[in-house]
Amino acid sequence: MKLAMLFLTILPLLNLFSDVEETSLYSEAIDYVYEAGIVEGYSDGTYQPEISINRAEFTKILMEAKYPGESTATESCFSDVPSNEWYTPTVCNAKEKNIVDGYDDGTFKPSQSVNIAEALKITLEVYFDSIPSVSGEWYQKYWDYAEDEGLLLSEWSNPAEELSRGAMAELIYRIATGNSSTVTSKELTSSNVLFTLNTQEFIFSEESIETVNRVIDIHEQYNVPVDIYLDGTILQTYLEEAPELIERLKTSQVVSVSYHARPPMPYYNEYEWMDFDSMSDAEIEAVVEDYGTHEIDPETGETTDRAGGFSYFEEVFGYAPPAAATPTNGTTGPFVKSYFAENGASFLVENDRDYSWGSTKDGIPVRPEDVEVKLFERTDESTESIFDELLALSGSGPYFMNIKMHDNDFITEDSAWTTIYVSNKKQNGNVLTPPFDLSVAEERALLSSSESEALWEAYEACVQYASEHEDEYTLWNMAELAQEL
Repeated sequence: MKLAMLFLTILPLLNLFSDVEETSLYSEAIDYVYEAGIVEGYSDGTYQPEISINRAEFTKILMEAKYPGESTATESCFSDVPSNEWYTPTVCNAKEKNIVDGYDDGTFKPSQSVNIAEALKITLEVYFDSIPSVSGEWYQKYWDYAEDEGLLLSEWSNPAEELSRGAMAELIYRIATGNSSTVTSKELTSSNVLFTLNTQEFIFSEESIETVNRVIDIHEQYNVPVDIYLDGTILQTYLEEAPELIERLKTSQVVSVSYHARPPMPYYNEYEWMDFDSMSDAEIEAVVEDYGTHEIDPETGETTDRAGGFSYFEEVFGYAPPAAATPTNGTTGPFVKSYFAENGASFLVENDRDYSWGSTKDGIPVRPEDVEVKLFERTDESTESIFDELLALSGSGPYFMNIKMHDNDFITEDSAWTTIYVSNKKQNGNVLTPPFDLSVAEERALLSSSESEALWEAYEACVQYASEHEDEYTLWNMAELAQEL
């Protein structure tokens, strides 16, 4: 079935909001829903495409677009929908039409953020007459139908993710115009670029949090994707000290969060401090499972009784990390890699070696990397010369360049991880055993402001260059790339 023109004739696109550039994600859709009178902006001239929308707002927008002026009820229809609230008429009209059911306890939860599954249900029930039933979760028939009709956004991987205002505009636009996408579709080309930020600075945590926020600022400004890798310790640090950063990582349209395993993980390559050779396969699997699901104490190296590890990422962010950096090739290697792949990782990451698109290790795809750019070592080079290395590769490709930074590169010369674990290892005859002295990392000197700003200037120059040369390079993050497998 082809989508019909259900709203208004498309009007000229004007880029009406200060935070929505012509090249911004969903810009055409956002202009459309505003010009069509479906969605308003904010009094400060912004649209704020990245923030979520609640169930009452979303229901009102959809119902009034399809049934303008029809909603007149004033009496409550759910126990938590008071009489005469601004959303009461449309919510109760939607209930009367069997578009919304509410929850088993008789509530509607109007102020709760609407997730993708709920948004698809409301949207399809409003605009389509019959949705074929399928087996599976309650939302599966809506997900499948939306996919058939070209309504699923490529960045949607988890029905439980909150719907952003930008994605809402895109969903409405697709229904209104029959256009399956206003977002430029990506294809693997000969020259592809990844930006990677590895985080590891859990001692100077305030500076790390500021760094990650600034990196996201830059990538959002130029609409360039970025992969931000967290290990379990950094994740716990951000959860405790900067929950607003976790929310930003979850909702930013340019960020994909992946996972990095680091010491004191007992199975890290050449750092093993457990006697794995004496363990049975079942015992090794149990250790890997334990560290994949629990927080790790950075001083003892042992797990705690709190949730953490690789599998905790899906609970926090709503999706499993698309890539897992798994530096382990010893006895535990096959067990660790299988665990990550079986629990949602699409790619494994192997550092300091080249892997072409389509390469696998132990039967699992490896993150492609034909050109590695450790930008913190190359700030004196011109941005153009760095990118030319990718264009210089001969053949049809696809070739990938990975531009890398660490959070500590902007803060101090050696990271907390390096100081505590790597230096500790060297000072003890290359044997790493707990307990680990975390205090040694507190004695490090911070970079001067001029040293730090030189790195920021080089980094922003690369991001800006990538944005301005999208005719030559295709820009990805790992969540996007996982969909190409």
